[in-house]
Amino acid sequence: MIKIKNREGKVIAAFPYESLAGLDLQGSNFQDAVLEGLSFEGSNLKDAIFKGAKLIGVNLQSAVLRWADFEGTTVYKSNLQGVHLRGSNLAAAEFFDTNFKGAHMEGVIVSNTRFIRSDLRDVNFYHSPLAGAEFLDCHFSKTQYKGDTLSHAPLHLLGLHWTVVITDNKMTIGCQTHTHDVWRSTPDSRIGMMDDYALPFWLTHKDALLALCAIHAQGNRSA
Repeated sequence: MIKIKNREGKVIAAFPYESLAGLDLQGSNFQDAVLEGLSFEGSNLKDAIFKGAKLIGVNLQSAVLRWADFEGTTVYKSNLQGVHLRGSNLAAAEFFDTNFKGAHMEGVIVSNTRFIRSDLRDVNFYHSPLAGAEFLDCHFSKTQYKGDTLSHAPLHLLGLHWTVVITDNKMTIGCQTHTHDVWRSTPDSRIGMMDDYALPFWLTHKDALLALCAIHAQGNRSA
């Protein structure tokens, strides 16, 4: 029997198994739970709720976590290698020393999410808006984002008319994503066709943004 307790020590769930690995746990509610040393390897946790939970040394390798809710969750030294997190909510969550290698993170919500000393190699962030996420001392290699391969953390510029995200070879301004070279060579007349305010924005910030692109790309070559 495995008993799940919350932060106050109250039992909030019980499972008549010796292990939670490989089980169908779709929709399970672990909100505010303290999960330590458990294995959910290969389990189906689609739509599961981990909101506000604390995970310590948890093995979630290859688990299916599509549309799971991790909002405000704190995760320490856990294994999420190869997990399927498509469409999940990771807003305001914190991941310390977490292994995400090869994770499928398409369309995840990472607003105010913090990744600290985590392994993000081979992760696919396709369709995930990374603006607002924080990456501290994380390991990037072959990490995918909007058609670019990341070797180091993206640069976010907030507070402008549009949010700007600069990666190894591309820059996203609002909904427009192009390579650094395309942004650099695109004539002002074409920029003006993107939006009514696009040209004034570009003329004001162009030099600074392209300089940041060059610095970020240099970091890529040095990585």
